[in-house]
Amino acid sequence: MNILEDYEIPDASYLCFSPDRRHLYAVIEKERYKGQRGGGIAAFAVEKEGRLRFINEVFSNGVAPCHLSTSGDGERLYVAHYGEGTTTIFDIKGGRIGGISKTIDHENFGKPSLVFPGRQEAPHAHYAQAARDMLWVCDLGLDCVLALDLNGNELARFNAPSGSGPRHIALHPHLPLAYLVCEMGCTVIGLRYGHFETLLASTGISVLREPTLGCTCAAVRVSPDGKYLLTSNRGGDSDSISVLGLDEEGRIMDLKGMTKTGLCPRDFQFDPSGNKVFVACQESDLLQVFDWDGNGGLSPLGSPLGVSLNIQRPTCVLF
Repeated sequence: MNILEDYEIPDASYLCFSPDRRHLYAVIEKERYKGQRGGGIAAFAVEKEGRLRFINEVFSNGVAPCHLSTSGDGERLYVAHYGEGTTTIFDIKGGRIGGISKTIDHENFGKPSLVFPGRQEAPHAHYAQAARDMLWVCDLGLDCVLALDLNGNELARFNAPSGSGPRHIALHPHLPLAYLVCEMGCTVIGLRYGHFETLLASTGISVLREPTLGCTCAAVRVSPDGKYLLTSNRGGDSDSISVLGLDEEGRIMDLKGMTKTGLCPRDFQFDPSGNKVFVACQESDLLQVFDWDGNGGLSPLGSPLGVSLNIQRPTCVLF
């Protein structure tokens, strides 16, 4: 592997494509940016061979933007602000980020949990994903998940266990199910669409073999065939990818295994073939590549040495 090119955007911690993959958007996860309170977001055109051409950047209208996604028609951009506890909707035209359509204040969705000082003293929007005609929002500070319409109006709400810290969601490829990973609880919860009916365990199923002090979860993915649920785990000597089984109805089954990674695997992604998993190990400055055997097994590509790419503090993987 080699690096095609790079751009000097500060703290570009999360990326997303437009639906046609002709444009790429990045958050600038800052508390202050260019002398102004809050962070930013940047837009690029994706040109031949995947090269990027900068289009524009704007202030994000909130502190520490940490996740973003586009609407199905590519005309709106949804940005979650961890430091502000808000989700902002921007207009997009021709790939260019335009003005603000709406700012959704998470204080309207409930009171902070206050279980983890410094993490749950206020709303902390951690995820805003437009998918399947809804906007899925996770708030770590409120311990809740929300389904909103694409204009930001609440449709349904799931209150996670206190102190669990909802972080990200993965959707099942062909069932009407969503899987929530909880950052502090190190658990996953299966949810049906509609009224967020829980599957199997409303308190969550652990992704660890045993409780580990200092471990937190980051990303969650469903295998392309819908048979496995994977999470990334960070800290407390538990830096790893966990694999859990899913039955034919999508219920979360047993923990099948944990594969050791570099330090702080903040994000990971299946490649388009579904045969490999790329892991962004933030504190090891590594993008690691693993073989996926289709039966819940991960092994370093080219074992025993493995294959990796040195990248400074990688945090997000897209294909």
